[in-house]
Amino acid sequence: MISEKQVAGFLDGDGCIGIYRVKRRRSASWHYVLNVVFAQSRIDKMKILTEIQLKYGGYLIKIKKKKGCQQAWALRLTGLSAFELIKDVVEFLIVRRKQAELAIKFMEYRIENNGQKYGSKKLPEIHSFFYGECKEKMNYFNRRG
Repeated sequence: MISEKQVAGFLDGDGCIGIYRVKRRRSASWHYVLNVVFAQSRIDKMKILTEIQLKYGGYLIKIKKKKGCQQAWALRLTGLSAFELIKDVVEFLIVRRKQAELAIKFMEYRIENNGQKYGSKKLPEIHSFFYGECKEKMNYFNRRG
């Protein structure tokens, strides 16, 4: 079975941590979601994706092949499964440590303050502001260059 240190290395090299604003289905309201995505085009590395999926969950998707590129796959974890993975590997991360620490802060706040379900109701302004700030910081940490 894959170790937390190996998952952290894979996340640093071929992964992404993000916070996204998503519109709720059949509603006018928005919510925020934590995602961890691992991408891979090397078939010999696919075993790693399946081991991570067995350990933490998530779903494997085939990425649409572009002309002149190899076929690629992505393992996507959202919400609590992404949170569990990040908590397990944060101490081993080098490149994505700031993103992981922000993701933990985001999910701990969400768990603590969203005991009630908002459903199609609008997210209270105080929560919306915090989540928006986290999203902007994550975008800043993930920028290229």
